[in-house]
Amino acid sequence: MVTGVNRPNIRFVRLASIDDQARYSLIMDLLRVMPHGRAMFFVPTVKIGKQLQLGLQSLGLDIPFFHSKLGTANDRDTLLGQFTGRLDPPVRVIICTNAFGMGLDLPDVRLVVHWQHPASVEDYLQEFGRAGRDGKPSVAVVFTGDKDEGLLRFMARKTSAMAPGDAVVKASVLDAKLEAIEDVRRIATSRGSCIRNDIVAYFGETSSTRHRSIALRLAEWLLSRSTRIRRTHSCCDWCDGVNADNVVDWAEGVFAQKW
Repeated sequence: MVTGVNRPNIRFVRLASIDDQARYSLIMDLLRVMPHGRAMFFVPTVKIGKQLQLGLQSLGLDIPFFHSKLGTANDRDTLLGQFTGRLDPPVRVIICTNAFGMGLDLPDVRLVVHWQHPASVEDYLQEFGRAGRDGKPSVAVVFTGDKDEGLLRFMARKTSAMAPGDAVVKASVLDAKLEAIEDVRRIATSRGSCIRNDIVAYFGETSSTRHRSIALRLAEWLLSRSTRIRRTHSCCDWCDGVNADNVVDWAEGVFAQKW
């Protein structure tokens, strides 16, 4: 074990039932208060990504969109190179589908925004985990809406139908996907608990040693760098009382914290 799933320098916000235009304005404001660094906006489909791109353009912000249907392989590699700093001119903000830069390891992604929650908690961990790899304060925002689960279920049925195997195997694959969607939906839409604690608990970690044996605590101390939740100056929407009205001021305060 190298580390636990808890990333204390990433602060989480869940924002529900905000219309598209308000989301565009909020994203603009978050970019305004974000310090020097990179930002990533995850979208579930190419269609929604293009809508986000056009919505931000209407407010005067032109952000490139990386997806599998973007031009040629060379076009996609060029955009990836600009975002990673390998090529000029640099790109600091990008819209992307969840396949973008798998394994991408950049130190200064300060802001990760999800247009809707992903299809599993594992996917969410992998995507918000792009933020704050230098250990400095970063913010992860996830929008949620009534149509999110319907789109994810539709996509799950579509991919399960293409899975190899007979009808029994396909049904098993679909059941697993639907269960994963329900797990992440519960965490992303909860308004009565800490999202950080919920994510940590989902992966079987704990912030308490009270009910663990001395042998287990000793093994964790020897084999793991960190599995415990450390107290932070701020945490998430539930812990800090964050909503759409004060999220920008809250984020500005997070970015200003020393770490």
